[in-house]
Amino acid sequence: NSLDWLGTGFNDVNGAGPPEYAARIDFVFERGGKRDRRTTLASAAKTVAEAQLADAIRRLTLEVTLASIDVLEARSKLQLATANLDALERLVGLNDRRLASGAIPPLELTRSRVAMLQYRGSVKAAQLALIQARLTLQTLIGRRATDPLVDLDEPLGVPPALAAADLTALQAAARVNRPDLRALQRDQARSQSDLRLQEAQGKVDYTLGAEYRRQQGV
Repeated sequence: NSLDWLGTGFNDVNGAGPPEYAARIDFVFERGGKRDRRTTLASAAKTVAEAQLADAIRRLTLEVTLASIDVLEARSKLQLATANLDALERLVGLNDRRLASGAIPPLELTRSRVAMLQYRGSVKAAQLALIQARLTLQTLIGRRATDPLVDLDEPLGVPPALAAADLTALQAAARVNRPDLRALQRDQARSQSDLRLQEAQGKVDYTLGAEYRRQQGV
């Protein structure tokens, strides 16, 4: 409680004491296996976090794959629209020469020109769709806004084993290996471990302690 740090001394006249010091140690005896329950709960929570991380990676991979498919689709549509526009432009040139030779009336040339002008809008829309798809892919793969847009030159191939696999076998494998399902199953196990820990927490613990105390007298 008090020590004579200032060195005033203690006697029966000044009343500056009595100085004393004490040392104590306690040990808690946990009942109900609380330590094992906490360890089991922590391990279950770790497995749930690992499964959730694997599921996040799976989802990101799927989104990147779908975004890549969208880029390839938009590129194909743009190529088709460009080819159709080239055909219409050649048709307009042909009708212009046919009109000069008197083979067609001016109305036919006007119709072809209107169709060509209208299809230019379709080409612009296809170009914008391709840019949008590339921007989506750019975001998913973590590129900065200042980086050049990503592009795909080769089509996505399907592995031969996946192409030849049976749908029933694929569904069975998905139920076993999908990380989101594993996360749900492990979260259920974690809930059971948490329940056992709470039941163990309801048991009273005992504490065994020892203390040494010395007090100076006059």
